[in-house]
This record gives sequence, C-alpha cells and structure tokens, in this order.
Amino acid sequence: MLPLRATVLAVLAAFVLAGCGGPKGVPSSDAAVVGGQVVPKWRVDNLLAQAKVNYASQSKGFPAVGSLAYETLKQRATGYLVVGAMYLDAGKSLGITVSNSDVNAALAQIRQQTYGGSATKQEAAWKAQGTSAPEAFEEERLHLAEQRIERKLLTNIKITPSDLQSFYNQNKAHFSVPESRSVRMILVHSMPLAQSIEAKLKAGANFEQLVAKYSEDASSKAKKGALVVARGQGDAAFENVVFSTKLGQISKPVLSPDHGIRIITPLGPAQPPRYTPLSEIKDILRMQLADQQRQTAVSKWQTQVKTEYCGKKVKYAKGYTPSPDNDPCGANSTTPPVTSG
Repeated sequence: MLPLRATVLAVLAAFVLAGCGGPKGVPSSDAAVVGGQVVPKWRVDNLLAQAKVNYASQSKGFPAVGSLAYETLKQRATGYLVVGAMYLDAGKSLGITVSNSDVNAALAQIRQQTYGGSATKQEAAWKAQGTSAPEAFEEERLHLAEQRIERKLLTNIKITPSDLQSFYNQNKAHFSVPESRSVRMILVHSMPLAQSIEAKLKAGANFEQLVAKYSEDASSKAKKGALVVARGQGDAAFENVVFSTKLGQISKPVLSPDHGIRIITPLGPAQPPRYTPLSEIKDILRMQLADQQRQTAVSKWQTQVKTEYCGKKVKYAKGYTPSPDNDPCGANSTTPPVTSG
C-alpha cells in the first residue's frame, strides 16, 4: 500500500520546540487548510486523546494543557493530519475520490472480519485506543485513498524480459555460488584428543566410526560427519585446509577462533564457483524489480505533491504550525513524512 505517514503514536512521541502561529485565512474551527481540504481542530484533539491513552499505558504523565510539551504534541498532530490532507487533495488530480459509502462499506468489512459483526465491539476498540467513530471514519477514508492512489501509480509498471536481463547483469555478483567442497569432519575441543584421532585415522581407523564416537558437532555428526564448506564463509585457516587437502588424505587438526579443533577428509573435488542462471530466479527478480519501480513511482509522486502544496496550498491556524524539524514542508523533509498505513 502507498506508504504515507508515521503512526499517530510515533508521530506524537518525540518533543521539539513549538512553532509560531500560521498565516491568516484559516477558519476558526480548523487547524489548517490544505488545498481544498480542511483539518478540523476536533481531529487534532482526537489525536491528542490517543496520545494520552498511550502515555497512560506507559505510566507516563501527560503534558499539561498550555505547556510547551503539550503545544508541541498539538502541532505535531496537526502536521500529521496535514500530510493526509495533502494526499487526499492531490489524489483528486489522479481521479481518486473516496465516498462516504465506500468508507462505511470498508468499516463494515473490518467489523465483520475482526469483531464478528459487532458494532459495539468495534466502537469499544476505538474507545480503548482513545479515538472516536468520526476519527476512525476519516482515517479509513485516507486508508482507502492510499490504496487507490498506489494502484493508479502502478498501472503503467511493466517488467519486460529486457528489464530483467539488465537488472540481472547489474546485480550478478549477488547471484553467485562460491567455490565449495564436500568433506567429512570430526570436531573436538582438545588438541591432545585431536592429535590422537588424527593418528588413529592415519593408521587406518574408520572415519565414520570416529565421527560417531568423538565429534562434538551435532549437525554434521548426524550425517556421519559430512558437510559442505563454502569459500569465504568461515574461518580462513580451516577453509585453506579444506581446499588444499588431497582426496583420500587426512588433514592435520585445525584450531579455529571458536576454539574448535577440526580434522577433515575430502569426499570429492572442489566445485568451482558459479552464477545462478537468470532462468532459475527470474520470478524473484521480477518481484524485486517491480518493487523498485513501485518505490520510484511513489517517491516521484510524493515529491510532486510537496512541490505543489508546500508554501502554496498549506495554511495553519495560530498555535498549530509544526516546528521546522517536523514540518512535512520543512527543509529536512524531501517528501511529506510517510509510512505504510
């Protein structure tokens, strides 16, 4: 789904210094005006109520009304809602609208799936979160708009065979299988014991029987000591012994940084490194490439929204302007703050 804003509780969690009053022209009932959308003060109050519930759940005292901390929360809540208003308003240019009946249908579906069709349980859940039915209604309206905007943005995304080949070539190093070798191993943690085992093996003792008797590596022991060692994925000294020991030979005990002492015998020749062919991973790569293109399309649209609205179509009521560090139109924000809804 289109990643829009941070969760309410996360947005209201941190404190920064309060901002100054916003421009004139905002109705007294509203905290902000965003293009053709308004952010009513009652929605800001509702987010503050949610924050209060969160504070209580953490046994924290909620800031006193009028304090700098409280004003900061109020302004951050406003900024959070302004981002949503930007997307709702900008979505209209894509032909995206969400009717009241759309929202009611979505809430009814949630009620059926989550609360067994009980409106009482659904409303109780909202109350427990510190929210109200009207706020839940508006949040669901935005949620539906986000989904529709993303679907619209992704309409033209096509992954061609040429796209896949190019993506594969650019990331080929990630699809390589390193040099490897199958060996049989005995692991112990005593050098005298390891040397004794080595002597027995070189005198003709059965490797598998000594694995069963002495090895302390449960994983390989269950397979009679057999394991595959890949180049570059473990202790270099041990790997050097694995790849240099000749077929039919018994290695000397190798002490590793984990204090394990290993004795090996090769089960076959080393297998050279190879690349996983595109044909084996094309479906996975198609998904990765589609996700990259999705992120690019979403990011491009978000940037366009900021360019269109910030400094031009966003007005705040006095006392509601977000601080520069948290303003969706601030210098430190390349796009309005966003996250999955």
